[in-house]
Amino acid sequence: MAQEPRVVSRRLHLLRRPAAFELTMAGILLLVFAAVFVQHVRRLRAFAEEIAFRNTVGVLRDAVGMKLALSLGKGDVAQVVAWAGRNPMRLLVVPPRNYVGVVNGPRSRRIKPGTWYFDRTDRMLVYRPADARGLRTSLRPKRVRWQLRVVVRHKGGKEQVVGLRLVPSPPYIWHLRNG
Repeated sequence: MAQEPRVVSRRLHLLRRPAAFELTMAGILLLVFAAVFVQHVRRLRAFAEEIAFRNTVGVLRDAVGMKLALSLGKGDVAQVVAWAGRNPMRLLVVPPRNYVGVVNGPRSRRIKPGTWYFDRTDRMLVYRPADARGLRTSLRPKRVRWQLRVVVRHKGGKEQVVGLRLVPSPPYIWHLRNG
């Protein structure tokens, strides 16, 4: 029994405290890994935001198309014309979670980034991105505005309502990043 403590004491001397250099290197590596991780998470969040934005625009365009088909199918051109400049979010049964509603122009500057809203003054649906690094637009703060417009065809000196479109105003470019 007296020999057992010696075996343990022989092994204990192999376990030494790490030197300051080793601790410093471990700390630096940990900081580098944390920085890479945070940067990767930021890129993924920006990518997810852009995908959600494009999805919402696609759903809105589908809703506009269904409204157009229903109205023109009934021969109700006046209803199509009446939708010009209206809030396209009203066409959705359930608006996106980040839609904050209708605001008047001056109050729109207080809307937090990452949200949709309808500007009653300009009659525009607006999206303020949370991460606008990939967005190129002339608007400041950076945002994307959409408006419902009637599409008219001129034929034989007559105007004929042929559609309703959700149009960006002004045009923008938002490049998707691949995470």
